[in-house]
Amino acid sequence: LSQLQLVFSKRFFGTTVYIGLAGMLAGLVQGGHQYALPLILSNESSLVSAAMGRMAIACCGVPMAPLAQYTASMLTRRHALVALGLSSCVVAISTAMFGMCPSPQPPVVEVLFFLGMSVDPYRAFLGGLLFGEIGADVYPTTTAGFGASIIAVSMGVATIIAPLLFEGLKLLTGR
Repeated sequence: LSQLQLVFSKRFFGTTVYIGLAGMLAGLVQGGHQYALPLILSNESSLVSAAMGRMAIACCGVPMAPLAQYTASMLTRRHALVALGLSSCVVAISTAMFGMCPSPQPPVVEVLFFLGMSVDPYRAFLGGLLFGEIGADVYPTTTAGFGASIIAVSMGVATIIAPLLFEGLKLLTGR
């Protein structure tokens, strides 16, 4: 109870809300990607089959863990968060713009879609590294684990909401 009071105290309230919303946004991108990508690949792809598309994205994701670790260790926290934000934007834009184009898609659009999707493992690895550190660094040592759990919970809630948002957008746009 004392940890909860400290995390939501006047001193840390703004920080708690900020990291909770950041975790929520990261969870929306992650959950939306996990839900939407198989649907998009099975409905839209004309260059490769859905299984081959997933395999290509997975193979591109292999070097992304060391790249994310390098980014987190070489850049300042602020610059690493900017890299996380930009990579999240690339994934979201490639899913929304290139993945939802009417079928048949021009080959250029599909190549752009797969290039954007290959950034997703980097985004996921970098987000895990940074959000774990932020929750532990922001709060005092006695409540560091509780601060990190706020991010984890907000990401979990977002991954539940993301499929509902995706289906709602499909209904609204008709695609």
